[in-house]
Amino acid sequence: MTAARLECSGCGRAFTADPALWRCPDCASPLEFIDCPVFADGLIDRSAPGLWRYRASFPLELTAQVSLSEPM
Repeated sequence: MTAARLECSGCGRAFTADPALWRCPDCASPLEFIDCPVFADGLIDRSAPGLWRYRASFPLELTAQVSLSEPM
């Protein structure tokens, strides 16, 4: 999966998706995801716990599974 890109909602500057980046460093406007993966029913990993079963549709490459024991 290719990582999604981010775009500034204020100035339009583009960024590579990064979990730590949520505001534009130039104008402080919020960033929006563009080119997000399309959600498909067949990508659900029914053996994974919690929200991680939908990992294939997350717009970021995440390596560690973090959980607060949230219920389904």
